[in-house]
Amino acid sequence: MNYKSKIYVAGHNGLVGSSIVRRLKLKGYKNILTADRKNLDLTSQQKVFDFLKKKKPKIVIIAAAKVCGIYTNNTYMADFIYENLAIQNNLIHGSFLNNIKILFTSFLSLSLLGIIFIGFPKQSFSISVVCDIIL
Repeated sequence: MNYKSKIYVAGHNGLVGSSIVRRLKLKGYKNILTADRKNLDLTSQQKVFDFLKKKKPKIVIIAAAKVCGIYTNNTYMADFIYENLAIQNNLIHGSFLNNIKILFTSFLSLSLLGIIFIGFPKQSFSISVVCDIIL
């Protein structure tokens, strides 16, 4: 991973995303892309595809999710799962269609698996490097 590579962090304003952005900057990464919710609707497959096509990041980090308090999460559980899966799926599929080779995702809203690395074909990358970069 090059320090000048374009890195898109989805969910940069949230707890996880803002930590990732701070950590990337601390590590010396210079070309960090972000988009506010009002500028990019991550639940819209076409808008996500168009954004990735236009910005051409080398790396996509998914830290975006719809979150709320315990009561709201329990009351609207299916809505939260649906929207979070839409966000995740749009970013994963959009990355694939735009030939983005490196994708990091945090499934913290759906499970407690932590940071998971997904490498698309012809891309090798060590999980230890991923953890060192982000954490």
